[in-house]
Parts: sequence; structure tokens; C-alpha cells
Amino acid sequence: MTIVVSSRFLGRSLNLWSPACDRLALMAVSLTIFFVAARESFIIFILELVFNYGMVRWMQCSRGWKAQVLALVAILINLGILVYFKYFTFILESVLNIQGLNTSSVAIAPSRVDLAAIPPGISFYTFQMVAFIVDSLKAPHQKLKWVDYINFTSFFPQVVAGPIERRADLLAQMQSFRFDLSWVNFRHGGKWIIVGLFMKLVLSNNIAPYIRLSETANAWLIWLSIFLFGLQIYFDFAGYSLVALGLAEMLGVKLTINFLTPYVSTNIQEFWRRWHITLSTWFRDYLYVPLGGSKVPWATLNVMLVFLISGLWHGAGWNFMLWGGYHGLLLVMHRHFKRVLIVPQSIAWAITFGSVMFGWLFFMQTNTQFLFAQLRTIVNPKSYTLANIVAIAPNEKLVLLTLIILCIGMLWMEHLAIWKKRSSGYDLFLHPIVNRILLFLIVLLAARTSSPFIYFAF
Repeated sequence: MTIVVSSRFLGRSLNLWSPACDRLALMAVSLTIFFVAARESFIIFILELVFNYGMVRWMQCSRGWKAQVLALVAILINLGILVYFKYFTFILESVLNIQGLNTSSVAIAPSRVDLAAIPPGISFYTFQMVAFIVDSLKAPHQKLKWVDYINFTSFFPQVVAGPIERRADLLAQMQSFRFDLSWVNFRHGGKWIIVGLFMKLVLSNNIAPYIRLSETANAWLIWLSIFLFGLQIYFDFAGYSLVALGLAEMLGVKLTINFLTPYVSTNIQEFWRRWHITLSTWFRDYLYVPLGGSKVPWATLNVMLVFLISGLWHGAGWNFMLWGGYHGLLLVMHRHFKRVLIVPQSIAWAITFGSVMFGWLFFMQTNTQFLFAQLRTIVNPKSYTLANIVAIAPNEKLVLLTLIILCIGMLWMEHLAIWKKRSSGYDLFLHPIVNRILLFLIVLLAARTSSPFIYFAF
């Protein structure tokens, strides 16, 4: 990036740098960063990029049903590549389990998704490419230059873990892109980066060691791990999204805010309007609505199907499908009973927060044997003994308590921002004094050992 800035300054000084050079430079930076960060995924990404650009241009030269057939072929090939790299092993292992054959290769110890097994970012850039194909059917006469398509698809702040941007929101910015390296952009973008880094380095990374995936006997520790994971995954993914937002703003690009303080929600429908917004709207616009949405007699089936697929999108495992099905069931229940069961807002928030937190058990525990063992434990009254409460070492309790207080403080400030009807819910963190305090806490409390972004696995 420094080389690009220096070359741009020198080129403009000698009147050798045209506006198109900014777009070419952004392309070079994005592709270089992608190559260095994820070489195993880079070749796959480039092949998909070239294929999709060619298919979109072919669609633009076609009319009517021919363009639709080309779009369908392109979408199926994109999804086929995603299924192969992300779900092929899962499908084979599932078939082996069903047939009762030797499954010794299947892991039986609890573990996170193997980051090396899935090309980083494939779920995100595949969905962004698919959306672009569909949206291009609605804009057949708009010219598409290859450099703009590459920048749209590979924009480095968001290519690996979102937000999943749409053609209407990002392409125009790429077509008119200029490096707007102003002090205002750096200052405001830097504030977003500080908030995101605080969430990731101080909260999420420090919480990770206290989550005990292998615990199956102590109900208190299982609930504690569920609660901590709910905090970890939010601060991890929201932190990444805010850093991406800040980096893009430093360059003069506006990305979609992917989170709007989801833990302030008072019902499950509101939660999904605030959590991973670009994925939720993707499934709404490209799957739920084409299936008929809520206007057909089988609307409930549509909801369940969308959430089951959404769960599977997050990972190749039965636990992710259970998580998706659980949230689909919650949304169906909310739609059927929201006019009958009217409760105070505080109680509605508590029910929503508790329901979401419980659901994280299905997400965090990728091993189904341990998952069902933990479910049996937390529903067994005999598992809740006083002796199990003090299972955490005294020195760990103080650190953990401090972390929980910091997390609750962040969530409380989000509640306060929403209560004051601030635009994003994060506005209080952007206040100069608060932002400097967060920066000081990053320097003071950042975890010594880093953990990968959870959504890099997807």
C-alpha cells in the first residue's frame, strides 16, 4: 500500500497518473493482499472471477431466455464449486455413517472448523458473485469493465469475511474510485478500526481460552461456555466488520454496516435484521422471496428451508443445520404468537437474548456426540450442584469477571445508543474521548495470543 501511495504521489506530480490508474492500483493491492493472505484460495478465486466476468459479459450480449439460461448455468457452477470445497467431505462422511461403514477417519473430539480445509472466504465471495450475476440480469445494458468487476469482487477489506456487497451498492463506487486519502477519512475510518480492534483483540481473543468445548458433566460450565461463546462470536465478527468498514472509509469507500447491535433485539425477527445483515438480506432476496416469501400457503416451510440452508452455509456439520433449524423454529413461533403474547419490552429482550444465547451451543459445538451429551447435562437437574459452581480457578475468576464486565459495558453502551436513537448503535464508541479510552485499553489489555477470526472458516 505504501508503494502505491508513493507511486501515485510521484505520478501525479509528473502529470503521469490518470484517474484510471487509481482503479488499477486498487486492483493490484487487493489481489496482492489476497494472494499473500490465502494462497490456497487465490487460484480458485481467480478462476471463478474470470469465469463469472466472462459469463456476465455473455449474458449482456444475449437477450431473454438465453441470458437467463446463462445466469442459471453460472450460478449452478459457482454453487457447485462451493459445495465441492466446503461440503464434499461432509457428504461422504455422512453417507459412510448412514451405511454403518468404517468411520474411523471421522473426528470424535470436539474441535473448531479446520481453517485449512476450506479455501478462506469462499462462502463470502461466492455469494457476492452469485448476487452479481442475478442483479446483472436486471441491468443488461450497463457496460462492465473488467477492472471494475475485479475491484468489486476482490476489494481487500471485505473479500474474505464480508460484508457481502451488492452490485447497486459497491460497483458504482468501484467505477468512480479515486484514492481519497484525506485526513477526515483517515480520522473517521481510524475510529471504526479502533472499535473493531477493541472488540477483537481485547474482548473476543481474551474470552476464547475460557470456552470449554469438551465439558460435558458440569452444567454451570456448559452454560458459562455458551454465554462466553455468544459474546466471543459477536465481538469477533462485528470487530472484523468494523475494521473492514474503517479500512474502506480510509480509501473513500462506503461499505454496508454488517451488524447493528443485535443483542439489543426484543424479538428474533429484529435479531436477524441486526445480525450479519448482508447475509440475512441475501437469503431474503435471492432465496426466500423467489420461493414465494410470506405470501404463499407454505410460508412456514420457506422460513425453515431458508434457515436450514443458512445454517449449512456457516459450516459443513449437523450442528450448523440444527442451529439454523432452531432459529427457523424461533422465527416461525414469533410470527404465529407475536399478536397473542404481548409482554413488557424488558421481558421480551430477556427472552430473545436467552433464546439466542442457548442457540449458540449448536453453533460452537461441532462434534454431535459432545453436543448431545451437553444437552443431556443441562436438562438434568442433578447436574446443578454447588460443588460445580467453584470449578473455575480463583485467579481465572477475577480475569474472567473483568472481561464480562467490559463486555456488558459495551453492550450497555449499545443499548444506550439505540435508546437515544443514534444512527448505528456504535456512535458512542466513536466519540473522541471514548475512542481514545478504547485505544488505551487495546494497548493495555490486548490478548498475548491471537486467535483466528471465527468467520474466516466460512
